[in-house]
Amino acid sequence: MKREYEGFDVDLPPERAMSAASITKAFLDKMRVTRPRQKFQIPDDILGKCMQAYYGGRSEIRIRHKEMPIAVCDTTSEYPSVAVLLNLWRLLIAEQIHTEDCTSDAGKILARIDLENALKPETWPDLAFFAAVKPNGDLLNVDSEIRI
Repeated sequence: MKREYEGFDVDLPPERAMSAASITKAFLDKMRVTRPRQKFQIPDDILGKCMQAYYGGRSEIRIRHKEMPIAVCDTTSEYPSVAVLLNLWRLLIAEQIHTEDCTSDAGKILARIDLENALKPETWPDLAFFAAVKPNGDLLNVDSEIRI
């Protein structure tokens, strides 16, 4: 692992690499990508809502012993994978961003999503928005369930 790490062209001593996130930050620093919190003036209430979507550290299975369609995702690189699949790089390199209420648009997108569409990668960029949801008997991923 150390040999692999030494191949990374980053200014981060190995003993300071606490996680993949530490290494990612070092790569972004090397590329001179200003971190969003430093570059953008995002109101705390909006930032808080955004941060809720990235709470991690827990995974569970709610449907067992039943065949279900799946989409394989590498959870060891979950956040970078999500960033690529949702085409979020443009947000990191944007000069400025603004937020807007997209409740109506999000509702239209979600109204046309079914299991078949949800498993198609070309659908995923359409889902690049934040939403508080109220489950109506639906099973949600633990990290995205918000109780209202």
